[in-house]
Parts: sequence; C-alpha cells; structure tokens
Amino acid sequence: MRMFKESGYTGAILEQEVFNKIEKKKYPHDMENYVNYKVSIKIAKDAQPYEDPSDPDPQFANDLHATVAELLKLEDYSSLRLYTAVGSHLDVYHSVDAFFELDTDNGIITVTLDVTKNISKGEEHRADVVFQMPPDGLDPKLEEDKEQYKEKIDEVSQRVLDEIQNILNKNNRR
Repeated sequence: MRMFKESGYTGAILEQEVFNKIEKKKYPHDMENYVNYKVSIKIAKDAQPYEDPSDPDPQFANDLHATVAELLKLEDYSSLRLYTAVGSHLDVYHSVDAFFELDTDNGIITVTLDVTKNISKGEEHRADVVFQMPPDGLDPKLEEDKEQYKEKIDEVSQRVLDEIQNILNKNNRR
C-alpha cells in the first residue's frame, strides 16, 4: 500500500507519514498560545516519538537522514539529527514539519523542512527546504514507486546539503 494513500490525502497525515509526529504525552504545552521559534525548537526536541534522532522513524525520515549523512561524509551519524515537529508549535506557528541539527566545530547548524502536497496552493513557506510529495504518496516497496522515491530522497537530501553549505559559507565569512 502506498504511503498516505489510505489517509484521505490530508496535509497533516502526509506530514506524519513522512516525519512522524511529536508525542503528545511528552508535550504538555497549550497549542492555543504562541511560543517563539527558539522555545518551539526546544520543546519539539523534548517530545520526539523515537529515542535516537540520528535513527528516526518512519522510513522516509530515516532514508533522508542516512542520505544527508552520506553526502556530508560523516563517520559518526549521531552528529546529524533529524527531529519531527509535526503537531508542535514549530509546525503550527512557524510552518516547520521537521528539522536537522548538525554538530560542527563552530556550533550546531539547523536546517528546517516543510513537506506539502501542493506547493502552488499559496501557502506561506518559512522553512529552509520546502518539498512536495505526490498526492498518491510514494512507497519504496512498490516497484512502480522505487525510482521516484529514491529521486525524492536524493532531491531533498541535496537541498538540505546545499542549505548546510550555505550556512557554513556564511559563518566562514564572519
């Protein structure tokens, strides 16, 4: 079965199936009240559904993490972490579905992600990397989706790498 085919194609379900979602029992924060960006990052990190953000679930997030780590030629994958923000203040108020953190000699680099079904629908995108998934989803286990799934992982990974390199270049010019 294709990823998010059964879901009714809602954006929220798409986000969850690509990046998972925060654990509400670890997230006792009222969604009615705005929380600034920096605090939103911290509380999303505290509510992860998996123990190790260098080995995230579901498969798309895990494959994306591994591919970015390979592009960065990391020996230690734990220096790159992928966190879900789906269902958090970061998602609701700052339009970020997930984010990478990379440990560098000069501190931590953060790259934010936003997945959508329809980039042209007029949404305001504030994430560093915004990418579109097909309305029917992609399932790497289905023969007809394997190539497109790999292409999507490669595309998004390269855009994350480009963003990391842009941040590193800016930091080196300071």
